[in-house]
Amino acid sequence: MADPAVAAITVEECGEPLVDVRTAAPALLVAEDRNDPLGAYAFLREGVLQRLLAAQRRRVLNTALTAAGLVNYPTEWWHWSYGDRYWALATGADHARYGPKERDGE
Repeated sequence: MADPAVAAITVEECGEPLVDVRTAAPALLVAEDRNDPLGAYAFLREGVLQRLLAAQRRRVLNTALTAAGLVNYPTEWWHWSYGDRYWALATGADHARYGPKERDGE
């Protein structure tokens, strides 16, 4: 490490295992041309792989919900709207389609 400030940071090994992406997540593409005799190019820490897979699922969800006309709150990947005031603002609609509504008979 060229930067002494980086090299000075201590490491406390967390014990998280390495996993082979090729077998643990075969849906992820691993560039075979980046290989080495031990296959080290295909190993990640288990938690890193889990975060990559979660990000991949969020991208699939984003594509599907956006195609259905929903809009996402940019600071909350899990928060989606359709037809409410936020949706109207985000899409440039003249008005919201839905607002607060009481159930009939209550």
